[in-house]
Amino acid sequence: MRVAIQNVRDITDSIKTLVGTSQGEVSQTGEAMRSSLQKLQGTVDNLDKSLRNVETITSRLEKGEGTAGHLLTDDTIARNVEDITEDAGSFIRGITKLQTIVGLRTEYNVLSRTFKEYLSVQLVPRPDKFYLIEVVYDPRGYRSTETSSSISPRGVFPTTTTTTTEQLKFTLQFGRTFFGRATVRFGIKESTGGLGIDLHILPQRLLLSVDVFDTKFNKYPRVQGRVAYAVYQNSVFLSAGIDDFINQRASLQSGGGLDWFVGLHFVFNDEDLKSLLLFGGGAASGAAK
Repeated sequence: MRVAIQNVRDITDSIKTLVGTSQGEVSQTGEAMRSSLQKLQGTVDNLDKSLRNVETITSRLEKGEGTAGHLLTDDTIARNVEDITEDAGSFIRGITKLQTIVGLRTEYNVLSRTFKEYLSVQLVPRPDKFYLIEVVYDPRGYRSTETSSSISPRGVFPTTTTTTTEQLKFTLQFGRTFFGRATVRFGIKESTGGLGIDLHILPQRLLLSVDVFDTKFNKYPRVQGRVAYAVYQNSVFLSAGIDDFINQRASLQSGGGLDWFVGLHFVFNDEDLKSLLLFGGGAASGAAK
């Protein structure tokens, strides 16, 4: 850069000499020519001043002075920019690989003659792990307890009242697949703590599942077993199973007890939902801020 500036300055010096000489030789040619040469002389002087300013600025940049010089010479900033670029690339790659599996399932409970409905979204960032979000309508209802105390001459006696209401239940679980055959799920299962295991007997075709949850109200945990078989392009599954078979003595009217069920399960990969979650989540975050 300095060499180029020096070359330009040499050229301007030559022009100045030429202009000075020309002024002496053409002094007789008239006032108009003399005025034009004076304007040219002024322009060359301004150019020379600008070149000196550019040389000063480049010198300061080389020394790392000022904000621009600091940006150009500090290796830490360059490394930070590289890290940010790499993180952004990893985030974008993760979004493009994310799968959003939507599931719709209906099960008919044989003994109670009722239907149970499921709506689920499975977020799959990679083949060996996923996050399951599920909304469930259970005809057994949602049970809650309330404890009160009664006072008598014999002492204080606590009383626990269990109330069953019709409201939706929610599932939020993290799942991890091992060796491509066994999946372990844990988290919230139908609004209570729960654990589940899925065995992929025939990959993408035959699935055996066991869920253990609802330990708060029953004498024993609610254990649910299910087998599902794909009958159409890994999208439509027929399922059958048994529910709450450990608490056989509990009555169905009380929200527990043995029951059999058969069902139909429809799943599909929704690319539009992935975009909605990405941009909708960003918009919601911006609105919250």
